[in-house]
Amino acid sequence: MKEQLKEATAINPEHAPRQVLLSINAKLALLQGAWSWDLHSAAVYCSDVMAFSQNFEGTKGIIHPEDLEKLKAALSLLPEMTIGRLSFRMITTFGEIKELVGSQVQLSEIEPWMAEQYETAENWEARLRNQAQQKETTFLRLRNSLADTSERHADAGSWYINKVSGETWYSDNMYRLHGVPPQSLNAHPHTFNIFIHPEDKVVVQEAFEQAFSGELPLHLDYRIIRPGGEWVWVRQITYWGFNNQGQPVLGGLLRSLQEAQQLQAQLEASDLQLRIQQQVLQQAEKQSQFGYWIMNLVTRKTNFSAAYLRIHGLKTGTVATQSFFLNLVHPDDKALVAERMKNLNKTHELPETEYRIIRPDGKVRYLQLSGKLSVFANNELVMVAVANDITARKAQEQTLQELNDTVILQNNTLLQMEEVGELASLVLFPDGSMRWSDGLYRLLGYRPKSVEPLLVIWRKSVHPADLKVFNDNFNLLLNEQLVAPFSFRVITRTGVRLVVLSFSSVTEQGRVAMVGILQDLTHRQDQERQSGMQERYNRLLEDVSKDILIYTNTENTILGWNAAAVAKTGIEKEKAIGANLFDCLPALRSETFLAQLNAALEGREVQVQKGRFQYLPGPQSFQLSPHLDESGTVHGVLHLVQDIARELDLQQQLSERLSFIESLVDASVDRIVVLDKHMNYLYWNPRAEAY
Repeated sequence: MKEQLKEATAINPEHAPRQVLLSINAKLALLQGAWSWDLHSAAVYCSDVMAFSQNFEGTKGIIHPEDLEKLKAALSLLPEMTIGRLSFRMITTFGEIKELVGSQVQLSEIEPWMAEQYETAENWEARLRNQAQQKETTFLRLRNSLADTSERHADAGSWYINKVSGETWYSDNMYRLHGVPPQSLNAHPHTFNIFIHPEDKVVVQEAFEQAFSGELPLHLDYRIIRPGGEWVWVRQITYWGFNNQGQPVLGGLLRSLQEAQQLQAQLEASDLQLRIQQQVLQQAEKQSQFGYWIMNLVTRKTNFSAAYLRIHGLKTGTVATQSFFLNLVHPDDKALVAERMKNLNKTHELPETEYRIIRPDGKVRYLQLSGKLSVFANNELVMVAVANDITARKAQEQTLQELNDTVILQNNTLLQMEEVGELASLVLFPDGSMRWSDGLYRLLGYRPKSVEPLLVIWRKSVHPADLKVFNDNFNLLLNEQLVAPFSFRVITRTGVRLVVLSFSSVTEQGRVAMVGILQDLTHRQDQERQSGMQERYNRLLEDVSKDILIYTNTENTILGWNAAAVAKTGIEKEKAIGANLFDCLPALRSETFLAQLNAALEGREVQVQKGRFQYLPGPQSFQLSPHLDESGTVHGVLHLVQDIARELDLQQQLSERLSFIESLVDASVDRIVVLDKHMNYLYWNPRAEAY
């Protein structure tokens, strides 16, 4: 039998008979028969409690609670008969519900070795009692922890007193309420009497004694003083009950009223603040131009303030609706406002909207409407909308826009005048502060508004030689004295500029200020200098006729063209003057000549001997001389082209004559020696050498 059971309890046997081992009320029962189930084992262990033997090999689980009584009834019949069909459910240790179905089920005898293997009934009962005790202990510990946590959150403490035995118990939070560590005082009926406020102690003790002796409930508010001197209002609530022995027990709950009093104080303060805000809002509506309305989005009920009615030209107390106010909207804006109000009920949003209304008196007003969604205490959505009368602001904005347009036009005109006339302006106040025009910023080499307009910044740009004149005149201006126009030089990023500055006195916003007009004379001076230079070179060109003289400025524009240039190039003076050098003489556009011309424009003298000038047939030499002013700035280049063909012919003839004379001397029979003035030998003929 033992071997057969081992085979029956093996895991996944393919041909072993299936058997069921039951443990109900700590008693074992072995059921045999033709069993069928959806499990991977041939043996099943079912118990009415979650306690299983470690020695069993097979599927373990508890009997389904709904089938437990049916199974107990079947077990009571099995000793006397065989049950043709028996089915019940079990819950496996994996939480799965499986049904076991058996036919011809009969009860088999439990052998001694099997009972020992799966423990005795006494061991099961002791084990069950131990589990129940542990469960109860755990439950009581958890309940005590929950109670302590609840008392902490509720700022309360509990206690009881056995009237017969005098046994007294206080919760931990009872001690915390009085400002002492938990269980730090001996528990007796009068443990916390010392904490009662002196003014309340007599009343509290008398009321407690009467309630205790008469077994009456007590509801009392009084003050306690904590060790630090802080006093707190508390509420004492007591009740009577009985323990398991039937002895009367007085229980109580002590709760701090400090938070409730703080909430009450906050409520009163909030109520007072609300009344003040309502008064302020009403006063603000009277003195300003705004009103409001409140719409319940659930009921669509709307309340309009008195100021909202006044804005629309209606009397206080007028019964109106949103449709009525929509009829007052300007026809051009009515579609927009109607669309916003329609979307309000769908999206619960009211974007900021500006529109016009036509009041019953015919006046047109500009309104600005904005809304904010709020939630009332009953969770109903409410839209609070504020309408602000912005008619005055619109008029100011229109006036301001017109002024801005005028200012922009004036500024653009001033900029054009400054650019065309090479002018700049500034305003100097007596305190030394200044305002510069964009033209002055550009003249000094700054981007407009990039630096603060300070006199010290301007001084850094003044030429050192003119700084004294500049400072003397500005000192007079700061002393509110007018000065005559004066000129000085300014060092800018583009070079030295000559400017003239003149001032006039004006009054701006009650302050006397000096308005200065600054004119750039650099180009005029350059033009005058170039005009003088051109006159001088014209005279020079008239005096020199045999060589070509051409004068060009820094842009290679021809400013001088003498008669020799006309005669030798065939280009008339009227066509050459004012033309670009390379347009007039395109053959000069070579890399070599461009390099030589750029060198002259950089201030270097260029001379070329025995060169070729493309517009003359023979050899020439030409010279490029830069024209510099006093500051070393190049203003132009003088081109001098000389025809050296005759000189080269003379040199050739002289060379030939010298060669002929040298041949005659070499053939002479006389000794000939030639010395220079320093007695150095220049020539020694063959006869002298032979001698």
